[in-house]
Amino acid sequence: ILPMAGLWSQVSDYQGNSVYTYTVITSAASQNLEFIHPRMPAVLQSDQLDIWLHCDRNRLSEALKILKPYSGELEAYPVSAYVNNVQNNSPRCIEPDRAAPVNLFQ
Repeated sequence: ILPMAGLWSQVSDYQGNSVYTYTVITSAASQNLEFIHPRMPAVLQSDQLDIWLHCDRNRLSEALKILKPYSGELEAYPVSAYVNNVQNNSPRCIEPDRAAPVNLFQ
């Protein structure tokens, strides 16, 4: 499980139906992943979950302090272009691309 900071909202569409929205909060990329992209999801440490999930009883400044590049280790590997289509929602999306370089960190 990779806990990421995000925001959600419930709004009504023009017909009055409830629509739930969600956005992932990003931060600068960690040093070992910045070669992929300059930003990444704000990954929360286990001791930060209460601060983020209960921001109503914590100060906003405390919640904002935890939105920084993740310092833990993450695994990265290339995947196929199959993930570029939003209609694709299967385990194939996370299968390693066997035609790509084996080690991204070399």
